[in-house]
This record gives sequence, C-alpha cells and structure tokens, in this order.
Amino acid sequence: MVNSILFPSTTVTTSGNTGAGTSLPANTRGAIFNVNVSAISGTTPAMVLSLQWFDPASQNWITLASMSSINATGGTLAIVYPGASNPLYNVLPSNYRIAWAVTGTYPSITFSIGVNYLN
Repeated sequence: MVNSILFPSTTVTTSGNTGAGTSLPANTRGAIFNVNVSAISGTTPAMVLSLQWFDPASQNWITLASMSSINATGGTLAIVYPGASNPLYNVLPSNYRIAWAVTGTYPSITFSIGVNYLN
C-alpha cells in the first residue's frame, strides 16, 4: 500500500480538479480515497467529486463515477477496486484525476484528498 496526498487542504469557491492527471504506482489495482472537509460555509453549499479518466483518442477527460453530494464537515471514503463491496468504481484508470463541482450561494469549502493505493 502506498499512501499519498492527492490534494492538500485548500479552500475552494468554484469547481476545479486535481490537475493534469495522476499516474499510478507500479502494480496498483485500486485505491481508497479519503475526502476530508474541514470547513464549509455559504448558503446551501455543496460539492460533488468525480473520478475522471483521460481519453487519449478524444483528448478529453471523461467522468467515470461521482460521489454523493458533500454538504457538511467530516470525512468521506470512496473505494475504487475490482470486486470491492459498494465501490465508487471497479477500475482505477492509469491516468486519472478527481474533479469537483461546487454549488450554492457564496460557497467556501476547505478540503483535502488523501489516497491509499492498493495492490
């Protein structure tokens, strides 16, 4: 198992993503993502995170799966692993990113994303 910080604690007010893409460590079959929201404010603020894969043919990021809406502080786990019970998705693409959509009036959300890669 390899533990890593995918997205350090940051305050966001708009939608975004973790960047150009993350390559998997050798022999990785899946991952456990921990989204930790430490502060959230605004009028009905919420955030939905999505697992995206880069399609080299179309040169576009494709959404594979989305988590439930997050609207409170605390931790939320998402498992991406073949055969896991209640996975967000069954396969972790070799080049992926996490995108987030922020909604509400004057939303402000402070969160981080940690990842444990699984062999």
